[in-house]
Amino acid sequence: MTAAASLLTLALAGILLWAGGIKVIVARDEFRMAIKSWGVPAHVVTPLAWGIPAWELTVGGLAGVGVLNGRASEPSAWLLSGTFAAFLAFQMGVGLRRPAANCGCFGRPAPISRTTMARTAILFGTAVVAALSLTTFGG
Repeated sequence: MTAAASLLTLALAGILLWAGGIKVIVARDEFRMAIKSWGVPAHVVTPLAWGIPAWELTVGGLAGVGVLNGRASEPSAWLLSGTFAAFLAFQMGVGLRRPAANCGCFGRPAPISRTTMARTAILFGTAVVAALSLTTFGG
């Protein structure tokens, strides 16, 4: 059970690394446009455009290393759970306030929709299951 939970944690870390990397390397302008659609003040667009991908890359990297070194799978899974919970709360808040807002997820222009929120909820739930498994059975 713990091997499967560690593998799930590693996969979730990879998803964050992918999402953050795309925003930094390929889709920087698209992500800035998404942030503007959220209705945030203009002076926070640039910090968010760098901060969110930096967070994704940092959490994904730390979680991946935590699993691979075999000593921090459990805290890695909880860190991922918190990150996906924050993303889901954000999507729900912005999505309800601004139905035409762009998610910016994975660098693609797509509206924040029920599908987007469902995907994030699945990622969150998967991280929680992995974290609970690792907490219960050791990790």
